[in-house]
Amino acid sequence: MTVIDNAPIGSSNSDDLRDELTVLIERRTVLSHDVAVHRAMGDLDNNDPYHRALESLLTVDRRMAELNALIAGSTTCTPVENGTAHVGSVVTVRFGDDDNGVETFTLMSSGILADAGVGDTCSSTSPLGAALVGSRAGDTRTYTLPTGSSCMVHVVGIA
Repeated sequence: MTVIDNAPIGSSNSDDLRDELTVLIERRTVLSHDVAVHRAMGDLDNNDPYHRALESLLTVDRRMAELNALIAGSTTCTPVENGTAHVGSVVTVRFGDDDNGVETFTLMSSGILADAGVGDTCSSTSPLGAALVGSRAGDTRTYTLPTGSSCMVHVVGIA
């Protein structure tokens, strides 16, 4: 997993990551017990409950490692109330001159996009997200797409 050092995350996202980690620590205790119980049954080659419990334990361990890396490699940012876009802001934009191309999403730190649970998101480190950080409603920003072409986006609103 790639972790961006000092990647900004909102304080509520930081709390969510820590809450998830707490739940996983409790789940790991139960799974460790299950693995030990099923291992004691003998014949590990034909012991499906053991293999299921072990796979679940490994999945929890991987997620705990991801969460620990995210928490250790990030800085918690507090919301800025000056009307500028930042991690945690809900941003409404219009692409180019297309009045039908209006989209609303939350700017998020790239490490927590998959588990954000906040609807549509945009990484603050993506070309679009980086262009929007620090913008205000009414601003027009241009950013470079991975293909090398430029795209213009108008900031309609920030919440």
